Amino acid sequence: MTYAIIGRDDDIKGAGLSFTATGSPENFVSGIRFSNAAIVVGPRYLQDRDFEILNKVPVIFYVTSGIDLMHLDMHLRSGALCLTPLDSVVLSEGLLTHQRRFSWLPCHLMTTEVLQERLANNTAFLSSSNLPDALRAIPKVAWVSLRAASRGQNYLPYDPVIGCLPGFRSTVFSSFGLAAGLTEDLHLPVDILLGQSDQIKELSQLYPEAKVVFCLEVLNYENPLELVHQRVKTAFSQPVRMAKTLFGSMLPAQSNLNCLIFEIG
Repeated sequence: MTYAIIGRDDDIKGAGLSFTATGSPENFVSGIRFSNAAIVVGPRYLQDRDFEILNKVPVIFYVTSGIDLMHLDMHLRSGALCLTPLDSVVLSEGLLTHQRRFSWLPCHLMTTEVLQERLANNTAFLSSSNLPDALRAIPKVAWVSLRAASRGQNYLPYDPVIGCLPGFRSTVFSSFGLAAGLTEDLHLPVDILLGQSDQIKELSQLYPEAKVVFCLEVLNYENPLELVHQRVKTAFSQPVRMAKTLFGSMLPAQSNLNCLIFEIG
């Protein structure tokens, strides 16, 4: 994988990194050209048009200041930036205490040590979560398409609390954006279960109060919609109704990424 390193020399040196920048924020387009991944050191200089490009490739944001964090948060809220399971955020040492101030940050956090190790092993831009193999292979553009499909959808009249297995934390903001919160962070009753259909029974036992299910599924002839629906139905003693399908993207081998929404009761 060929990756670009975008940043100003003073930020790179100030963070104690051994990187050599291939481009600066001022010449972002030429710096990232011919690359299929990027490390951005000091993202506070990026503009909307830069995020449009970064939404197409896996990115590691190396945050060197609180302004960097606020800049990422602003563009996440505006929809210009989409974080997916293929994206990570690294905090410089002095910013580690800020990680709980931003709901999206713990789901994408990577340490400097892990970053250096993964760069050495050429695995830095693979999904860092414990997602099932079918979802780990999903390209970034498909996750971004799913986020676009879910944007503006109002599932509940308030910001929902999400219950999911640890490996699915990095998919929450691809599916819901910043309006959602994770139950382990908020310590509130769960509104929506998020996972694959074969995980829903376990999740329903952990969070029996949930009334909505979001299934992230790669549908194909081996995993058809009817089979997914049957798995979800058998997880509950109450009636289950499929309410909506959010289409993410077409994938190879006549497959497609979908988020299937079910109502319980």
